[in-house]
Amino acid sequence: MSDAIFTLCLDGERVQSEDLFHQEIKQQTGIEWYGSNLDALDEMLASIIPETCGPFRVIWENADLSHQGFGQRYLMVVGMMKEMQQRFPDRFLDFRMTFSEPYFDEGQDPFLRPNR
Repeated sequence: MSDAIFTLCLDGERVQSEDLFHQEIKQQTGIEWYGSNLDALDEMLASIIPETCGPFRVIWENADLSHQGFGQRYLMVVGMMKEMQQRFPDRFLDFRMTFSEPYFDEGQDPFLRPNR
Protein backbone atom coordinates (compact mmCIF):
# COMPACT_ATOMS: atom_id res chain seq x y z
CA MET A 1 0.00 0.00 0.00
CA SER A 2 1.21 3.50 -0.88
CA ASP A 3 2.09 6.12 1.72
CA ALA A 4 0.19 8.74 -0.30
CA ILE A 5 -2.71 10.44 1.41
CA PHE A 6 -5.96 10.40 -0.56
CA THR A 7 -7.39 13.92 -0.85
CA LEU A 8 -10.98 14.79 -1.60
CA CYS A 9 -10.93 18.25 -3.20
CA LEU A 10 -14.27 20.02 -3.23
CA ASP A 11 -14.77 23.45 -4.80
CA GLY A 12 -17.79 25.54 -3.89
CA GLU A 13 -17.79 27.05 -7.36
CA ARG A 14 -18.80 23.61 -8.73
CA VAL A 15 -20.40 22.03 -5.65
CA GLN A 16 -23.38 24.31 -5.14
CA SER A 17 -25.94 21.79 -3.94
CA GLU A 18 -26.08 18.67 -1.82
CA ASP A 19 -26.68 16.55 -4.93
CA LEU A 20 -23.54 17.95 -6.59
CA PHE A 21 -21.61 17.37 -3.35
CA HIS A 22 -22.54 13.68 -3.34
CA GLN A 23 -21.77 13.35 -7.07
CA GLU A 24 -18.32 14.79 -6.45
CA ILE A 25 -17.67 12.34 -3.59
CA LYS A 26 -18.76 9.46 -5.82
CA GLN A 27 -16.62 10.60 -8.74
CA GLN A 28 -13.45 11.29 -6.75
CA THR A 29 -13.57 8.09 -4.71
CA GLY A 30 -14.63 5.92 -7.64
CA ILE A 31 -17.18 4.21 -5.37
CA GLU A 32 -20.16 3.96 -7.72
CA TRP A 33 -22.51 2.32 -5.20
CA TYR A 34 -22.26 5.26 -2.78
CA GLY A 35 -25.81 6.04 -1.62
CA SER A 36 -25.53 9.84 -2.00
CA ASN A 37 -27.23 10.81 1.28
CA LEU A 38 -26.11 11.76 4.79
CA ASP A 39 -26.29 8.21 6.16
CA ALA A 40 -24.12 6.99 3.30
CA LEU A 41 -21.70 9.90 3.82
CA ASP A 42 -21.33 8.89 7.46
CA GLU A 43 -20.39 5.37 6.41
CA MET A 44 -18.08 6.63 3.67
CA LEU A 45 -16.12 8.87 6.04
CA ALA A 46 -15.97 6.35 8.89
CA SER A 47 -14.96 3.25 6.99
CA ILE A 48 -15.42 2.97 3.22
CA ILE A 49 -13.01 5.71 2.09
CA PRO A 50 -10.29 4.61 4.55
CA GLU A 51 -10.69 0.94 3.56
CA THR A 52 -10.72 1.73 -0.16
CA CYS A 53 -8.36 4.69 -0.44
CA GLY A 54 -6.40 4.67 2.83
CA PRO A 55 -5.98 7.63 5.18
CA PHE A 56 -7.56 10.71 3.68
CA ARG A 57 -8.19 14.42 4.01
CA VAL A 58 -10.87 16.76 2.70
CA ILE A 59 -10.14 20.20 1.33
CA TRP A 60 -13.23 22.29 0.58
CA GLU A 61 -12.30 25.47 -1.26
CA ASN A 62 -14.78 28.33 -1.61
CA ALA A 63 -16.99 26.53 0.89
CA ASP A 64 -19.14 29.61 1.39
CA LEU A 65 -20.34 29.30 -2.21
CA SER A 66 -21.65 25.81 -1.44
CA HIS A 67 -23.62 27.11 1.53
CA GLN A 68 -26.05 29.04 -0.64
CA GLY A 69 -27.24 25.92 -2.52
CA PHE A 70 -27.22 23.56 0.47
CA GLY A 71 -29.15 25.67 2.91
CA GLN A 72 -29.38 24.20 6.43
CA ARG A 73 -27.99 20.82 5.33
CA TYR A 74 -24.63 22.49 4.69
CA LEU A 75 -24.17 22.79 8.45
CA MET A 76 -25.07 19.13 8.87
CA VAL A 77 -22.44 18.07 6.29
CA VAL A 78 -19.74 20.31 7.79
CA GLY A 79 -20.62 19.09 11.30
CA MET A 80 -20.42 15.48 10.17
CA MET A 81 -17.00 16.06 8.60
CA LYS A 82 -15.67 17.68 11.78
CA GLU A 83 -17.13 14.93 13.98
CA MET A 84 -15.65 12.17 11.83
CA GLN A 85 -12.24 13.82 11.90
CA GLN A 86 -12.38 13.91 15.70
CA ARG A 87 -13.64 10.32 16.02
CA PHE A 88 -11.23 8.80 13.51
CA PRO A 89 -8.07 10.94 13.44
CA ASP A 90 -6.00 7.96 12.25
CA ARG A 91 -8.17 7.68 9.09
CA PHE A 92 -9.61 11.16 8.51
CA LEU A 93 -6.40 13.12 8.79
CA ASP A 94 -7.46 16.67 7.96
CA PHE A 95 -10.49 18.79 7.11
CA ARG A 96 -9.83 22.27 5.75
CA MET A 97 -12.20 24.87 4.41
CA THR A 98 -11.36 28.04 2.54
CA PHE A 99 -13.77 30.84 1.69
CA SER A 100 -14.16 33.04 -1.37
CA GLU A 101 -14.94 36.04 0.83
CA PRO A 102 -13.24 36.87 4.13
CA TYR A 103 -15.41 36.22 7.16
CA PHE A 104 -14.42 39.51 8.76
CA ASP A 105 -13.48 42.68 6.94
CA GLU A 106 -10.03 43.75 8.01
CA GLY A 107 -10.24 46.13 10.92
CA GLN A 108 -13.82 45.33 11.93
CA ASP A 109 -12.94 42.83 14.63
CA PRO A 110 -11.32 44.69 17.55
CA PHE A 111 -9.34 41.59 18.47
CA LEU A 112 -7.67 41.59 15.07
CA ARG A 113 -6.72 45.30 15.09
CA PRO A 114 -3.20 46.23 16.13
CA ASN A 115 -2.90 48.14 19.40
CA ARG A 116 -2.50 51.87 18.98
